[in-house]
Parts: sequence; structure tokens; C-alpha cells
Amino acid sequence: MRFAILFGAVFAAGVLDGILVYGISHMKDIGGLKNWRWLFLLEGLPIIPLGVMTYLFLGSIPDTVQCMGQMGGAIAPLGHPTALLKEWNELHSGTNAQTR
Repeated sequence: MRFAILFGAVFAAGVLDGILVYGISHMKDIGGLKNWRWLFLLEGLPIIPLGVMTYLFLGSIPDTVQCMGQMGGAIAPLGHPTALLKEWNELHSGTNAQTR
């Protein structure tokens, strides 16, 4: 489901971007700015508040993220992916970290 949402959002962004570029290309230097400058402003300025909101509302530790609820507590103890990879390599090679 996450991938469907992601791909749908990418498709929608491409469609909306094309419409935005078409509109901006017909602006004819409004406000003393060239069309390419308007394009950079209108596509880049909404990212700034979105980045600030993401920084403020998303926690850095899964246990503290409120939107995840109980699922975050279940996922957090899994550890870092490199630690899991090390355990897998030890298991695959037949050695055990406790026997060393």
C-alpha cells in the first residue's frame, strides 16, 4: 500500500508540475522576474515549510513518534540493519558471537 501511495504521488506530482510549467511559461516576466525564476520560486518555496513541519513533527526515535502508536514500539527493538546483517552473517557462516 505504501508503494502504491508513493507511485501515485510521484505520478500526480509529474502531472501538476507539467501544468505549473505550462502556466509559468506564459507569464511573460510578471513582477520583473524571468519565467525560470518564477519556476524555481513556485516549486521551491513550499518545500521550506514542509521541511520545517517534518523536522518538528517526526521524531528521530521510533518510540517517540506518536503517529505510529503501538507499532513503533514493536519495530524499534529490531535494531540497526547493520547489526542484523552481522548476526545473519554469523548464523550463515556457522559461528556464534557468544563462542568467541
